[in-house]
Amino acid sequence: TLRKGEIDEVPATKVAASIRDENLAEMYAECANLFGKPSLPTDHTKILEALHTQYGLSPEYILTLASYMATKGTPNVSRLKNMALRLYERGIDNIEELERYIAECVR
Repeated sequence: TLRKGEIDEVPATKVAASIRDENLAEMYAECANLFGKPSLPTDHTKILEALHTQYGLSPEYILTLASYMATKGTPNVSRLKNMALRLYERGIDNIEELERYIAECVR
């Protein structure tokens, strides 16, 4: 059982399989772009994979949050993970709720 704010280590084989998933591969590439990197290191990819598989956050959710954080000048995987887990704990765990949250923050 995961404790609050925790993610389990994702095995490298699972990450390798996720890279072959077109939606996840696009998410990794776009996150790298938003974070100003040519690609993400394996440990960052593992964090994104864990947010997707362990918390059920969609690639669209993760990209939307990464994009929002990039506009705020705070784009990195560690901050993305922390923000995603805080939002998840508040019940903001789908794209509709996230978009509502972002709209309220932008006002």
